[in-house]
Amino acid sequence: MRNFFKKLYKFFKDIDPGCFDSLIIKAFAIDAFQIPSISMENTLQPGDFILANKFAYHISTPREIR
Repeated sequence: MRNFFKKLYKFFKDIDPGCFDSLIIKAFAIDAFQIPSISMENTLQPGDFILANKFAYHISTPREIR
């Protein structure tokens, strides 16, 4: 039983950094979206997949509308 837990620990120790990195990238750098409707039909078709660059918008709160 002890050997099982050692193998399980090693598995999660090896997998964890990759999962953590991918979550950070998805949260702050790049995100994937699917176009749900025909609102941009001339350029994007419904069902198309796009990658959005989150760095282009910087990390900030929206400004006050005047």
